[in-house]
Amino acid sequence: MKTAVPRRIERTRACIVLLAHCLACTLAGVPIMTVDQLKPGMKGTGRSVFFGTEVKEFGIEVVDIMHNVSPRGDLILCRLSGQGLEQSGVAAGMSGSPVYIDGKLIGAVAYAWSFAKEPLAGVTPAAEMLRMWDEPDRPEGSRSGRRSGGAGAAGFSALPLPVALSGLTPALAELVEPELRKFGFAPVAAAGSAAGAFDTADLVPGAAVGVALIDGDVRLSGIGTLTCRDGNRILAFGHPMLLAGNVRMPLVGGVIHSVVPSVAVSFKLFSPSAPLGTVNQDRLTGIAGNIGPVPDMLPVTAIVSSPSGLDTYRFRVIEQEDMGPMLISAGLADVVYQTEGNLEEMTLASRMTVRFSSSGTPPPAPSPAPPPLVIEHVFSGANPAAMLFRSAGNELGALFGNQFLPAPIAAVEFNIRFTPGRDLTYLLSARPQLARVRPGDSLRVTLGLRDYRGADSDTVVTIHIPELTPEGRLRIILAPPDSLLVLEAMRAPARLRPESFAGLVELLSQTGRENELVAAGFNSRPGLTLAGKELPSPPPSLRSVLLNPRSDEQVAPTSDSPVFRQTFSLGRVISGVARIDVEVKR
Repeated sequence: MKTAVPRRIERTRACIVLLAHCLACTLAGVPIMTVDQLKPGMKGTGRSVFFGTEVKEFGIEVVDIMHNVSPRGDLILCRLSGQGLEQSGVAAGMSGSPVYIDGKLIGAVAYAWSFAKEPLAGVTPAAEMLRMWDEPDRPEGSRSGRRSGGAGAAGFSALPLPVALSGLTPALAELVEPELRKFGFAPVAAAGSAAGAFDTADLVPGAAVGVALIDGDVRLSGIGTLTCRDGNRILAFGHPMLLAGNVRMPLVGGVIHSVVPSVAVSFKLFSPSAPLGTVNQDRLTGIAGNIGPVPDMLPVTAIVSSPSGLDTYRFRVIEQEDMGPMLISAGLADVVYQTEGNLEEMTLASRMTVRFSSSGTPPPAPSPAPPPLVIEHVFSGANPAAMLFRSAGNELGALFGNQFLPAPIAAVEFNIRFTPGRDLTYLLSARPQLARVRPGDSLRVTLGLRDYRGADSDTVVTIHIPELTPEGRLRIILAPPDSLLVLEAMRAPARLRPESFAGLVELLSQTGRENELVAAGFNSRPGLTLAGKELPSPPPSLRSVLLNPRSDEQVAPTSDSPVFRQTFSLGRVISGVARIDVEVKR
């Protein structure tokens, strides 16, 4: 008897909470049926679009209720029927399809099993979805943070969201599909956008609705189904998109072209509409948003020059830390393949300019915008677009995911130039003309090169020895900038650990330029790195002070010190590293 009272109190509290949600739903004009009112064998209907924009009904039967499959969350098991679901199974794109019994909303289709032999779906209860309308919005102008992780329930997996990418060729699909699947997306080819104007009055429960990830000359949108609408407020999906919490992403409608049956997971082919509003919540139980104003997106421009002409592409991507870099590089790869396709032998020169906004310091004295970051690359060989896709994604990922501050990225611009054929050579050796030099001398070095066809050749570069070079052994490394950075990371790792966002930008600016050869000279005198900066050949007194264990400075010793850097342009992509040693005598 001692435990009966607390249990009764808990049941009373639960009933009060459910009653409050039911009352709120009635006030919102959305009558619901809670999980406590459901019993196995109860039948009802669901709504979704299977072709065009017309909402069709399908049958449902409650199989059972799975309680507490997530914290404070239940799952309704339903068997679906009609509209060809017996053959196709639960299709990707049905996420959010509302399910009703006796005219009351019980929830949204959201989960399923791959390779299932019957259309068994997991339905997210309506009362849990409606809580999203009580969540506060993210402040306008702030950038969405990282996603919290995927979601699943008792062996179920959330239905993958079909994402329609304009111009999805086999080569582009091979590049972007693995990245999109990391976020639970299933890329499909479709028209860039739905033809004609899209009437927001058509956004009724069961209608196709989704999120624009990329919009403009390149389009990438994920689609699901609208669960519930109250005025201009909407709920959809029944499971998270990114589980990113408070967000600001463009809301779109869609036209369904067909349902493609698959043994694994069937999916809807669709084309998205232009943005119609804002998604402001991305939670465990679905997404929520408003029809109306459309949020800002990050502008991207790509100017592509090739033998076939000059093209300018403009598109926008959602401002989200995890996805932003991948979306920008995916859009870039899309325009590259649209322009030149997938040539076997090609040289691609790229300049990426990242423009920053001023700091969030309030007026009257906001901080000025930092100077733009410029990174140049030259890739040569088969499918250089894939190399550009990976490099741009990595570099932008470092900016978006930096540990110092929300990246103040205002715009990203690319200038790309194609030339037919491969222009690649390998550095095999370096032979100095002299073994001994004096400060101020010019040292001629013969480089042994081999082109990609195997033909050998020599070229001579002249390295200028600075006047202040100390006596002793001088080691000279010849390598492209990225290869030299790898060696520097082993020689002086503390120098390549930026201490600020500005330091990260400076480090990134040193990358790329694969058509350049850097000659870097080092003497044998020990040095120090202090707060990411290198102090070459410091006096012994300073060295002893800074290396004192009681010092508060972050100091790391190096076995040698840099003397000079000199850059040569050989007019082709260089691969390889060479090293020479000379003696400096006065």
